[in-house]
Amino acid sequence: MGVCIAPVKRTGTPEELESKKVSERIDKDLKASAEQNHVRILLTGTADAGKSTFLRQLLLEYGTNQQELDTIAQESVEVLRDNVVSVVKDVVAFAKANDQTLTGCSDKDLAKIERASTLNDEIVKIIVKIRDIPSFQTILESHGEVMHVQGGVTGATYFLQNVERFAAEDFAPTRTDMIFLRKRTRGTNEIHFKYKSVMFTLVDVGGQRSERRTWLQCFSDVTGIIYLVALNEYDLFLEEDERTNRLAESLKVWRALSTSVYLSSIPFLLFLNKSDLFEEKIKRVPLSKVFSDFDEVVASWKDASLTTMEKSWKYIAGLFKQRYGGGKELHIHLTCAIDTEACKNLFDSVQKSLLTDLLSNNSFFASV
Repeated sequence: MGVCIAPVKRTGTPEELESKKVSERIDKDLKASAEQNHVRILLTGTADAGKSTFLRQLLLEYGTNQQELDTIAQESVEVLRDNVVSVVKDVVAFAKANDQTLTGCSDKDLAKIERASTLNDEIVKIIVKIRDIPSFQTILESHGEVMHVQGGVTGATYFLQNVERFAAEDFAPTRTDMIFLRKRTRGTNEIHFKYKSVMFTLVDVGGQRSERRTWLQCFSDVTGIIYLVALNEYDLFLEEDERTNRLAESLKVWRALSTSVYLSSIPFLLFLNKSDLFEEKIKRVPLSKVFSDFDEVVASWKDASLTTMEKSWKYIAGLFKQRYGGGKELHIHLTCAIDTEACKNLFDSVQKSLLTDLLSNNSFFASV
């Protein structure tokens, strides 16, 4: 037997009923306006591309929720301490596995490092001593990338230089500390902030292969995609698959995303990140050692005034252009996520290119 539900009868005078209708219409318009004035951007890319660092830069620069900022600062304390311990343990493990002697550090001290789970006075003293040992520095500088040390060689060096400050009981992380810290993204992280009268939501998704299955659920209501690539990883291999080149993996994921039917009308912004590390690295490992056609390709370009750095990053940009399958315009930016001023300028450029390109038909954004 079916159940018959009688419609709810509105009560009140005609004036009250009309007033209520007006109020409901206003609420509906406000809700529509709020949704219309909101930009949702998916921040993605393979592991260690710098997504979380870029996200943190924006939150620290534009975030207005003080409780959220305080929480980040509090959580950063233990993360930074863990980063230091992780770096030292990785170098010690590498030395042991490759029969290399860390001259000046006793077996007893090395054993304590191997067992360490957090910073304490004893471990800090050992780290301060071991970080200046030439053989330790050589291993970090020569093999840090291959070992996938926290923060790369630059970040690891920063952690070691600041170990005593990190270990202090009253340690309060600076903005620079929070930019350098490394914490692997699990699942999705969102930040919300207002920029030039527009509410932004940036969704950071984990880049490891095991995390990518969650990406699809983030595709709904996306205004744009920011895809980060670590330029300096062109000769490195995945941590979870040592047979696969990191740049090749990034190109594969990029192709899959940009040709997805779910994102066919979404513009893409490609951030070629870690430009500072890339510029230094190509002096030691030219792209021609990894890409057999590099010299032939750049020789065909008409602009002979390009520097080695310009030729190198533009060559990689070309690889991504060739594999771009999106229907919207592609915007490419050379970036360095740990550079605060550069990130501010970059996001201003993103606002201009993305909002103008995407939302020019929207009366609200036309006035931004």
